Amino acid sequence: MWKRAPTYRALWFLLLGSGAILAVPSLACSRSPEVSVGPTPCSLFSQAQKVFEARVLRGAEMPFAEPSLLEVERTHKGEPAPRVEVRSGMCDPMLVEGHRYLVYAVDRDGELRLWTAIPRTDPDRFERHRSFLAARGDGGSVMLDGLVASSPTNPVPGVRIGVALDGQDVITRPSPGGGLTLTRVELESDRQGHFYAYGLPPGELALKLDDPRDRRSFPEIRAEGKAGECLELDARALRSDPF
Repeated sequence: MWKRAPTYRALWFLLLGSGAILAVPSLACSRSPEVSVGPTPCSLFSQAQKVFEARVLRGAEMPFAEPSLLEVERTHKGEPAPRVEVRSGMCDPMLVEGHRYLVYAVDRDGELRLWTAIPRTDPDRFERHRSFLAARGDGGSVMLDGLVASSPTNPVPGVRIGVALDGQDVITRPSPGGGLTLTRVELESDRQGHFYAYGLPPGELALKLDDPRDRRSFPEIRAEGKAGECLELDARALRSDPF
């Protein structure tokens, strides 16, 4: 199971019967050094039982202590009450009073537990998740997430990705104002090697990757995109030259 990134570490003490205090090393919420496509908005959405946007009315001072109190502003999955209490675990992000988050939560042991939360103070991540939720809502789109890497532990930023559908570089997509529009889908991997495109029409997708530094060679990736489904693509370099 994927472990969330550490945002809090605690030092626990064990009080022995003799009165001595033994320090136990802080708990490390470590994750594998290997890079991966996930966790994607799609995988988080499928694992969570409730997904909603909320403002923190009361934040918890410590994990496993009293739960945070949230005021729900918009619901994407499940039916949370207008105000909900959410308990955080040791490796969960701490919810700051007065801040707004996109919350993924699960029901466990009769209470709502935090799975993860995307803060609005991280606009790139927040908008990525909002874009996924908007595209998923229409039911007929393909949601694409991908990773570009040169080795199991080295993501490759700055790789350009051209997306073709059924052999055509120009893709017909729904227009926000109604009707259809013709667009070219051109993506670029971010500093973690990730790229994404939500709201693609269904069909056979072909991804052509180009490293402008010409240090890596990538195969063309082909995948069948089905309406309402998510695609997670992992692009590994065929050739990697040292910098």
